[in-house]
Amino acid sequence: MAEQKGKRTRDEIIADILKAIAAEKEAGISVIARKANLNFYQRKLFIRELLEKGLITRRNRAYALTESGAEFLADFLKWHS
Repeated sequence: MAEQKGKRTRDEIIADILKAIAAEKEAGISVIARKANLNFYQRKLFIRELLEKGLITRRNRAYALTESGAEFLADFLKWHS
């Protein structure tokens, strides 16, 4: 029987978004939502927060990691792997 995981934490959701962007170098909003498994409301809320905190930046119609975003993701993966 497969192990069921509970709800994701806020940091896990943020890490999933950053991983989705990092995998593509730059990712559009639909790719991020699909890879991070977010609904429309969650996507909008988290993207806005990550932009405000400087973890991602907007380039034309795509999003890219900032240096701070890459550091956050590296630290998260280090502690959660």
